[in-house]
Amino acid sequence: MQKQIRSLDLSKLHFHSYGIIAEDNPDNDIEVKIFPVEKLYFENGETTVKQGNLDKDELYKPTDLKVKEKVLKVVPDDIELRQLLPEEVLPLEKTKYLYADWCGINNPNRYTSPNVCKGEKVIIYRYSNADRYFWDTLGFELNLRKEDHVIDVYSDKPNIDEGNVKAGKHEDLEDTYYVMKSPRDKIIKIHTTDKYGEYTTYDITIKTDDGFIEVIDGKGNFIKLDSTTDSLNTHIEGKSTQYDVTIHGDNGYYSIVDSKGNLIKLNSTAGSLTANINKEIDLIAPTVNIKCSNFNLTSSKNKIKSSATNFIGGYIKHDGISIDKTHEHTGNLGFSTSPPNN
Repeated sequence: MQKQIRSLDLSKLHFHSYGIIAEDNPDNDIEVKIFPVEKLYFENGETTVKQGNLDKDELYKPTDLKVKEKVLKVVPDDIELRQLLPEEVLPLEKTKYLYADWCGINNPNRYTSPNVCKGEKVIIYRYSNADRYFWDTLGFELNLRKEDHVIDVYSDKPNIDEGNVKAGKHEDLEDTYYVMKSPRDKIIKIHTTDKYGEYTTYDITIKTDDGFIEVIDGKGNFIKLDSTTDSLNTHIEGKSTQYDVTIHGDNGYYSIVDSKGNLIKLNSTAGSLTANINKEIDLIAPTVNIKCSNFNLTSSKNKIKSSATNFIGGYIKHDGISIDKTHEHTGNLGFSTSPPNN
């Protein structure tokens, strides 16, 4: 059986050890510091290696491993119990560590390495007996995780750029589809590119610290909900005219403004409706009813075309002189005359 195993052409990249993160990784560093649980432990003040069928423990040679040693208090050797200890007594500062690069086996579309924190469990891989180690997450321990920052990237290019491959150059994020989820930076963002036949780009952003959600396309159109001012803003880039629509809850108004100077504004705070129109307002309806306490009309020219006009009640004056149904004229003989009656 052993001869058969020796004859197999096995990969030299292999599982090396179950590990524990020794230091927080808040900045998405590829390389992290790990305590290899199955390989290193402390006994009588010496760092020893524990491997399968060895007759005795052997010292782990510094030349075989990039290590950094900090000797503090020794705690119980039972690994499972160690995971239950509070952070201040976790045995992660009393032994030697190895440094490993993130390999992202669990999520090949992930652009950023996980923000693993001290005490999280990971998998360590090693290539042959070289001083080169790789790590990936082993599940997700929410109770140990702090501020995450995650970017998932999806390629959109129809063909491989051989020049970039040879130069080791990565595609620019703006030329991909990506999703950013960052409690650390208080942002969630979805981005699409227009490099490979798309009509335009789109960016959807939720900024939780600044309190807004925004949708923007590559043409300059956008919609923004701002929770800090209870407002909604929309901008439309038309071919001939641009429009801005604003609902401002805090300041109490609703407005539509175009790039030609036309404006309609409902001011709820002032209780007013304003319309500034450059040329003409057309109002067509079978019946138009206007009910108000005062009606003021200012016009350089006033024209009323009607098949029948009926004034009911009250009085009518022209420059302070009454012209209503009870007004009188002075005749040729000096006598007062009243208007004609129908």
